[in-house]
Amino acid sequence: MADLDLSISQHPDHCLVTARGSLDVTNLQQLDDCLAAAGRQATHLIVDLTEMTFIDTGSMGVLIQHWQRLARTDHLLVLVGATPANARALWVTGMAKHIPRSDSPTEALRILAENRLGTDSTPGR
Repeated sequence: MADLDLSISQHPDHCLVTARGSLDVTNLQQLDDCLAAAGRQATHLIVDLTEMTFIDTGSMGVLIQHWQRLARTDHLLVLVGATPANARALWVTGMAKHIPRSDSPTEALRILAENRLGTDSTPGR
């Protein structure tokens, strides 16, 4: 079983979900449950993957499903620290072009603010 630590920090209009360790088939339900809980608490999600060492395709699928669910209601899921090294499936599937990404939680907050103002023209970086 892969080591995984998930935490949720609630803010007025978003939740910050911080993930540490690695995600694979043995713990993707834990990720799904955490994102669902965070989604019930806030309209936007920031998912910090900075301390992730590995994310398999199934776990990436869970992230994509939550991004799609939020997008259907004009809300955002922003990935922080997703790189080809820790989230290769994001690039292999081409989803890196679509899911908003940032290098830091502060930058993710800027993306959320721009989205609220209608000034964000490119979802990915």
